[in-house]
Amino acid sequence: MRIAHVDPRTIDRQTGPAPTSVGDRYGSKHLREDEIAILSAIPLPEGLDLGRI
Repeated sequence: MRIAHVDPRTIDRQTGPAPTSVGDRYGSKHLREDEIAILSAIPLPEGLDLGRI
């Protein structure tokens, strides 16, 4: 996601790390519709095998 220049807030909501600032601890903990659209548009890495998931 960093390679695709996804906003750090969106990355945090997707991966679920602990908030790093007081401001990050407030507000919605869920992805917004625009963030979901951004994540769904990122191409998967070449050679990624999702067959066993």
